[in-house]
Amino acid sequence: MPGILQELVAITFPLVHYPFARAQVAASLTASPLNVIESRAASGTLNVQGVVMPFAGSLVSATANLSAAASAGSLTLDVTINGVLSGFQVVLTVSASGYTIRDYGTVRFNAGDQLGVKITTSAAWNGTTSDLLAMVLIIWDDARF
Repeated sequence: MPGILQELVAITFPLVHYPFARAQVAASLTASPLNVIESRAASGTLNVQGVVMPFAGSLVSATANLSAAASAGSLTLDVTINGVLSGFQVVLTVSASGYTIRDYGTVRFNAGDQLGVKITTSAAWNGTTSDLLAMVLIIWDDARF
């Protein structure tokens, strides 16, 4: 009955993704937190910079997509746990996208920890009209619903 086992694994250990964004990524940023959602609504920007985890789990991937690639400089995206760099990093130079993956269990977080993303850009970064979408993918441990 492989179907039953597959369903149990998918329900018990779900893969979940969280988006983070920044409009018009400036040069010379140092560990600048991204917002969970970037909004250009007339009422202002939703300045939420992290997501609290309801279960323990592991970071398994991070992705970065720019609306247009820069032709000079670099952008470094770091995933944080409670504001501390986790070692999970994506670096973009002349590419509009990139990703990193790690084995399940390598970079762990606890229930109640807050996941976030910080970016650093070099002074030479010329992708200042580019918008950034970052995704953090996690697998929760034994999350039963």
